[in-house]
This record gives sequence, structure tokens and C-alpha cells, in this order.
Amino acid sequence: MLRHHTALLTKVLRTGGASTSRHHATIAHELSAHQDFFGTSIEPILAPISSISDIHGNALKATAVLRMGMHHLHANADRFIPYTNPDDLNLHCVSQACVTYPVEDLMGKIQYEKEQVTFGELTLGVTPLISDLWVQALGKTSITFGHAVTFQNELLALVTRVFVRQDARTGALIHITEDERTEQFPASYEEIGLPTAGKLSCPNHAAMEEVFQVRIGPQHCNEYSVDPSALVEIALQGLALRGHTPYSQKVSCQHLLPPLLHQTLSCRVHSTLPVVGLY
Repeated sequence: MLRHHTALLTKVLRTGGASTSRHHATIAHELSAHQDFFGTSIEPILAPISSISDIHGNALKATAVLRMGMHHLHANADRFIPYTNPDDLNLHCVSQACVTYPVEDLMGKIQYEKEQVTFGELTLGVTPLISDLWVQALGKTSITFGHAVTFQNELLALVTRVFVRQDARTGALIHITEDERTEQFPASYEEIGLPTAGKLSCPNHAAMEEVFQVRIGPQHCNEYSVDPSALVEIALQGLALRGHTPYSQKVSCQHLLPPLLHQTLSCRVHSTLPVVGLY
């Protein structure tokens, strides 16, 4: 099952033309059928979505997909926080990359195509948008997550995110233990064609023009820290104000330092390139 699924997913990202949608359908079916992706015991969930704010054209917005991934991760946060008191640990995103795939009439499908789910005596119609999360690879201190969003037989998005865990008391990064590697979240290490966050050297400071400033508030935070998907949204707003499209199907980010609540960030856009820096 794993090798078959891996080969299919790699083929999706390397194949163009009319056959791509058929490969997407096969992948989506495989994703929706399993209960333990890559043996990591992270259950798939129904992804929260707003058809008005989370879709542009016929594709999900990258910011919506990234937000869904954080929601799924936090729903399983106790598996990745080796402390009794969560306040003793900081979970930092150091890089993320997202690619979305257009689906014909996605807005209409999301709004009107429901599946019946029964809870006791209550039957509800739900949008079958599925979020799948798994551990893709482990470093000494880093955890790389793969994330896929599917709708019925359609692949909508793939995401790669890299996190590190920091001891809030000492500031030291927490190493992955052998028990974690072998029992708690064994990684796949399979090459499945997930998007990668390109490493961008620091651009010429003189070419970075300030577009606006933003004060980080509770609306930018999740349960644990400033949400990295909120930072992407700020960056895309900066691009839009400089005439670039904020709805790119591929988004790549590097996070050098975690921002703090009530900190004021300067959003700066390169004078000629679609590159954004938050200072």
C-alpha cells in the first residue's frame, strides 16, 4: 500500500496534460481509504472551510490550506509535546511550502455536494473535505510534516512543514528521542514529491520597500504561538498592494525568528521580485 501510494503521488506532481486529473482522483481515493497514513497514527479529519473566504477561482487559497494544517497539527499536539505542561515548550515552524491544484467548479462542489454522517439519532450533511497529516522525516531536532487536502476524488493541495521544539525555560532545542523515532511517530522518508521550501538568501535590504506595518495581535495567534499561516497572509497582502497576485498556487516560506504577540512587523516587498520580508 505504501509503495503503491508513493509512486502514484510522485507521478501526480511530475505529470502534466489531461491525464493529471485522473491521477489526482486515484490519489484522493487512496488518501480517503486509509486510517493510518505511513504508520504515524494521525487520524484524518474533516477540514474546516469557508467556501466564501477560502477559495479563489477553482482552487483553495494557500493560506486556507496552511491554516487547515495547523488546525490538524494542534488537534494532535499532545503527541509532539513531551511535557506534562505545554507551557514549558515552544513549537516553532521554520519553513513551509504549499502547492494547490485547481478543480473545475470547486466553489459549487464545496457548497452543494454533501455527504450524510450519522451521530446517534442525528444525521447531518457535511462537506467531505479531508485533511491528512503525517510525519514525513525526522532530523536531530526537526520534524517534517506532510499534509494533503482532498475532496471526494480530487487532490486539492499538498504541503510540507518543518517544525522544531524549544524548551521554553532554557531556550534549547529539544532532540528527537529514539523512542519517538521508533514508536511515537516513525517517519516515512519516502520520496513522494511534496513541495519544498526554497532557501532564499537574504535579499538586498535597499531593494526591500516597506508597504505597511502590522501589530501582531490575538487574531494572528493559535493556541500556542503566532500562527505561521497568519504570517503568510500578511506577506501576500503586501504582494497584492505592490501589484503581484496574492493567489499563487505555489507558496514557499522560511521563518528565521518567531514573532511575538504585540510585536510590530514591517512588511517589505522587493522592488522587482515577488519576494516579501517581515522585519
